[in-house]
Amino acid sequence: MRILFVLHRFYPDFVGGTEQHALDLARGLMERGHEVAVFYRASGPTGLWKGEWAGVPVYRAQAGPMTPLRLFVNTFFAPHLMNMFRRTWEDFSPDIVYLAHLMGLPVAVADEIRRRGRPLVISLHDYWWICANANLLSNDTGEICDGPRRWGNCARCGLARLGMKALVPVAPFLAPIMALRGRCLKQTLNQADRILVFSDFVRLWYLRHGIPAEKLTPSPMGIHLPPSLPQRTRPEGRCRFFYAGGIAPLKGLHILLQAFSPLGEEAELWIAGDEHAFPEYSRDLRTRFSHPGIRWLGRLGRDDLWASLVEADAVTVPSLWHETFSMLAHEAFAAGVPVIASAVGALSEVVQHEVNGLLVPPGDVDAWSAALGRFAADPSLRARLREYIPPVRAFREYLDEVESLMLGLVRL
Repeated sequence: MRILFVLHRFYPDFVGGTEQHALDLARGLMERGHEVAVFYRASGPTGLWKGEWAGVPVYRAQAGPMTPLRLFVNTFFAPHLMNMFRRTWEDFSPDIVYLAHLMGLPVAVADEIRRRGRPLVISLHDYWWICANANLLSNDTGEICDGPRRWGNCARCGLARLGMKALVPVAPFLAPIMALRGRCLKQTLNQADRILVFSDFVRLWYLRHGIPAEKLTPSPMGIHLPPSLPQRTRPEGRCRFFYAGGIAPLKGLHILLQAFSPLGEEAELWIAGDEHAFPEYSRDLRTRFSHPGIRWLGRLGRDDLWASLVEADAVTVPSLWHETFSMLAHEAFAAGVPVIASAVGALSEVVQHEVNGLLVPPGDVDAWSAALGRFAADPSLRARLREYIPPVRAFREYLDEVESLMLGLVRL
């Protein structure tokens, strides 16, 4: 097969779960003899650039700055991007398209795929297809939202995202635009041959918002394990909490740091992640929190991540949004480490409270502090939670499933 991955962004411009998943899947399919390329949207002077990243051929579609307003408008109208997509198609000529994300790209991409008679697979990494903010966190209130309420709440959220809170009174007049966006993207989803969902929470959420059940295909991601896990070398002593992922407000790292600060010398917190995506947020955290047990590791490569995981006593996932899978939680289990996580989204499916980890109300500093303090002070709790860590799904099993699905669609 010739498989074209389509993303809203990709390496080296941005590092995140969607990008890592696409890269792992692309490389895995290439190793099995398939031809793969990635088409993605990027900032910079308008133009299409062909190259490669980590051995994967890429088509980088540069189309000016990626401001929130530009990303929104592109959904409806982006002829320059469509031109670059068509040029990519003519150059690569795919048998099937895997659409991992469409943010900042026009819905006409899906129309073009269907016009050319190729199968389309879409994967749901967040809620962007219904929620313009993608994460169900309201920009105007900061609270978790369950989706559109006659689209007026979406208009208020959009204005706040654009820094126009003063215009909130006109939100009812903008609601039809948000409703139009919702209809367009729902139509795009309905054009897919299959829509992959990574958790039951996501499947049920999209079902409630009108996506047909027959389109939604459950397919939990597999974990890309190293050839052999590093051995733990750190002796028992200070309890080490570990955080890895986005250094971003929606990930709740500020909640974790506030909760950790009252703990004494019996605990330490190691933090890994790219601090450049939200530099002001990162600087604020470094300035505000000076507990001697905090250590900032920066962005880790895969080998260093696994080495850090096995040395941890608990992995923390303090997310404020409804995570759709949480690769980190599964990687923690693969390393034999319990997870302390927010009780939101798919995290409540992964972590069993008091069995293989602890679930904590999202954003509740006091509750998080109590959970961290209890875990640090009780070695027997740590041992008990480690004992019941479940097995994880291997990446090759997930790859088998995706490859079989694609082959079946191409042969139809």
